[in-house]
Amino acid sequence: MRGKVDQLRVSLIRANRGYFEYNRAFNANEGFLQAFQPPQVRYSNVKGGYGIILSYNSDTVTIRL
Repeated sequence: MRGKVDQLRVSLIRANRGYFEYNRAFNANEGFLQAFQPPQVRYSNVKGGYGIILSYNSDTVTIRL
């Protein structure tokens, strides 16, 4: 598509370390072959390793040209 650009939208996201570590460690295969994968250790930032607390902040800025 060709046309005139009238705005630019920029999204900024800031996340804590746990958000990235959990997503990096979460590489689950889907479907039938998942049954043959070895167990994966998931990142946890809760004492005892029974969960995770994640946070992120997102802001979108629109620049009109």
